[in-house]
Amino acid sequence: MNEIPKKELLKLNERGIIPGPLELISDYEKRVKSIELNKNSTGEGNKLSWSDFDWARSTVAHLFDISPDWVVAHYSNKGLRFWQGAMTYSQLDYDSSVVIQIRKNLKKGKYLFLYDKEEILSHEIIHAARMAFNDPKTEELFAYWTSTSHFRKLFGPIFRSPLESSVFMCFLGFGLFLQLFLPFLHSVFLFPLIQLSNVLSLSMLTFCLFRLYRTRLKVNRVLKKLTLILNSKLKARSVLFRLSDKEIYFFAKASKAEILEYTQNQNELRWQVINLAYF
Repeated sequence: MNEIPKKELLKLNERGIIPGPLELISDYEKRVKSIELNKNSTGEGNKLSWSDFDWARSTVAHLFDISPDWVVAHYSNKGLRFWQGAMTYSQLDYDSSVVIQIRKNLKKGKYLFLYDKEEILSHEIIHAARMAFNDPKTEELFAYWTSTSHFRKLFGPIFRSPLESSVFMCFLGFGLFLQLFLPFLHSVFLFPLIQLSNVLSLSMLTFCLFRLYRTRLKVNRVLKKLTLILNSKLKARSVLFRLSDKEIYFFAKASKAEILEYTQNQNELRWQVINLAYF
């Protein structure tokens, strides 16, 4: 099997086409070719221009040393839950592609008085760049680092998947619905249901907040260690962004010597790129 030239690997790395954990060279090459073909697709809805990505690409380049020029985005509300401003769809089979679906409302202003197009594109680009990863524990933390709001940076990653946010909204919505109709129904059976809904909502929120706190501690610990090793916060963030959840959790407990030993003993393509670009 032919190796990919180092200059090409570095260029692909800068473009945010990052090899996933244990991804083979042959699979990576197929994915790159498919991405190049699909970036000019028309798709459904109104396609965003490449200039719409300027702010987002600048943001993620500053944070994680990536500047994707291949991510496709379209305006469409189809299938989005009311609290979602966008969704990234990716597939890793023979026809690898990434498409960001973004709400039509964002053409002219903010959605829910919170999100604007630039911030949402930055957020979704993070998911696109990590399309070959299956590591939900830390990815939302990376995505919310692009936020312009300190509140969203802090609490945005509380849910790790759309399923978790949907379950929480169901608990919360069910309780609010019952409380809204309680004065009209006068049923004693509604009180236990309201209490149950409130307990479930609060319990899930508390669990997710505690989980987020622990995950953020680990991520920050690894960032500090990598910054000391590499003597550069940009390089440290860039390496951190390319780690799997398992590696982040290991690095959080490991010493500087153990981290360096680990990086030097990795042979997979992803680590070839990381060592070539940052160590």
